[in-house]
Amino acid sequence: MTPTIIVLLLVITPTFLHIPPSSFEEKQITQSLTQCIYNAVKLFLEKGETIFYFLPLSESVTLLDQVLLPQLTHEFFWSLVVKNVTLDEPKIAQKPTFYIIHMQNQREFSETINILRSSQNWNPFAKFLVITGSTLTKPRQVASDVINKLWKYHIVNGVVLLPDHLNPTVFNAFSWFPYHGGNCGTTNQIELIDSCSNGSSTKVVNWYPPKIPIKFNQCTIKVRMIQWPPFVINIPNGSWSGTYTHLRGIDISLLDLVAEFANVRMFYYEDQVPHNWGDVYDNGTITGNLKHLYHELDDITVGAWAKTMRRSPFFDDVQYYHEELVFCVPFETVNSSLGEIMGLGTLGLTLLLYLMVTTMSWLVSGQDHAHYQKFDTCAIATYQILLGLSIRQQPTSTKVRFFIAMLIICSFFMGLAYQTFLVSALAKGSTRQEIGTTEELLNRGLDIYGVKTLISGGVVKKQWCL
Repeated sequence: MTPTIIVLLLVITPTFLHIPPSSFEEKQITQSLTQCIYNAVKLFLEKGETIFYFLPLSESVTLLDQVLLPQLTHEFFWSLVVKNVTLDEPKIAQKPTFYIIHMQNQREFSETINILRSSQNWNPFAKFLVITGSTLTKPRQVASDVINKLWKYHIVNGVVLLPDHLNPTVFNAFSWFPYHGGNCGTTNQIELIDSCSNGSSTKVVNWYPPKIPIKFNQCTIKVRMIQWPPFVINIPNGSWSGTYTHLRGIDISLLDLVAEFANVRMFYYEDQVPHNWGDVYDNGTITGNLKHLYHELDDITVGAWAKTMRRSPFFDDVQYYHEELVFCVPFETVNSSLGEIMGLGTLGLTLLLYLMVTTMSWLVSGQDHAHYQKFDTCAIATYQILLGLSIRQQPTSTKVRFFIAMLIICSFFMGLAYQTFLVSALAKGSTRQEIGTTEELLNRGLDIYGVKTLISGGVVKKQWCL
């Protein structure tokens, strides 16, 4: 029995010897990075948002992961999803609003970001925080490589948190400003925006400021177009936005408006192949102008495009099919409710009430003051009451008082009803579509156009016809 126990001890003991205890310096670095990440999340992420934390490819769980993850879940402020990048999780449909990517080196980060781009819940508009606890000899060069990779995939809200090569417990936050100083989307402006040690920052700055300006510096946007009325109408090949003509088409007019407000320049050009729309097929093949857009040879493509299920995963689009059908229909000013209030019926009813009360007050004023015994002065008094004004001579007889009191009550409720209906009428739309039927189109001498789709040999062909 004794030899068996000795053999088991010899076999089991080496199993526990391959995990060396962490050094004191490594624990200090890990603790400092953990506090910096936690404070960044707490400062720059709203409560209730979703964090996706991606483990490094080379190791399953590191000391940093063991310390950081409990810290992020301690106060239950955010939803935390911890993922191994190589394992696909199709059940997680929610798009993250904050990515934390733990990398060991640049090559590993490049592999990680390529895998993430192919996931169904990929969100390049989220905030990104790339971290590492590894000691680096050239941290700025590493930050530059990571930032270039992020910008390649159109990620703007990103920060790279790397240890200082002189003091690894201090972590430097690098970011970039592609449109700073009038630039048009370059990664040359890589800056050290902050430094952090054990959760304390040297600067009080926002790590994720707005980087897309409202006004650009006449940056060029390449627009490949297909001449197809009413979307694109007779636009010269190689022309720029701002060269206004009488008719340019719906798509071009909208882009011209965007160019004016955003201070950019739209460059319009055509493909060498006419009507080269192209499509996305089930096997993932992309052809025509869509292929140029997918490979980012173009920024925008216009010309009677339709949104399909196969195109949606690859391209951002804005649909306004309903608006384009009524885009040029004029409107006329109308307010039927206000007309009803000011109509002859309402005025006639008020006049009838006024004459009736005036006549009855004059007829029963035999024992009243002489002011009410004359029809003209009685009419003036009742008119003042109808308008809500005070009168100089009050009636003395009960019969006249009765009719005057009835007029006061009716005048009050009529004024209240008038104000209510007036506010309601003014709050409603004051215009309506001037042309609503085919007959109205013909009466105004307008041309009728229509879009029809022909299917020939299984190929969908769009035609614009008169």
